[in-house]
Amino acid sequence: MGMIFACKVAVLSDFRDRPLLSSPLGWCKFIALAFQFFTNEATCFMNKADFISALAKKQPHLKRKGVEAAVGIILAQMEQTLNAKERIEIRGFGAFSARHLPARTRRNPMTGDEIHSPSRYAFHFKPSRALKLKVDKAKDAIQLSD
Repeated sequence: MGMIFACKVAVLSDFRDRPLLSSPLGWCKFIALAFQFFTNEATCFMNKADFISALAKKQPHLKRKGVEAAVGIILAQMEQTLNAKERIEIRGFGAFSARHLPARTRRNPMTGDEIHSPSRYAFHFKPSRALKLKVDKAKDAIQLSD
């Protein structure tokens, strides 16, 4: 999925070195992992259901079904916007975009044969400065406690 999940630590690795997230479901997992840092909950892994449960627990006046519907609507809208090749910017969190990768010719290093890759779109996430600072601060705190 392009992310490193470290049990107990759950540290987001340096985004510049990570492969691009390739689906809205992958982004859902990213958002869930980033959510851990904002809530200071240390778990090994958080999926969509865990994310919904954590949100419902943080907002006890909302029913779980309502939270589940809201998360579903948000993810569906994000998917629809990205399918239209538009940019999504969430202030204080980051920006999602679809980037066009042109067709190109590659080489198989074992045989030297040419491989033609068709043009396609790759999804890209760029974290905000605030999120980077929050993650770095959490990573430093975890390293000091170990």
